Amino acid sequence: STADTPGGRGVGLALSRQIARTRGGEVTLADAGGQITADNDRGGAVFIASIPDALLIEEVTQ
Repeated sequence: STADTPGGRGVGLALSRQIARTRGGEVTLADAGGQITADNDRGGAVFIASIPDALLIEEVTQ
């Protein structure tokens, strides 16, 4: 059934990793997922994107 198949083509992770790396960061696997949940569904994988200085706030003086 379509509910059992992934909806994407797998390019989102590759694009996320490429963007993170161009900004000096990385994307890593936090949880591989696949465990059966209480509602008999398989949980998805969890990734963490770390980008140095992504939230850097510069003070503007006039």
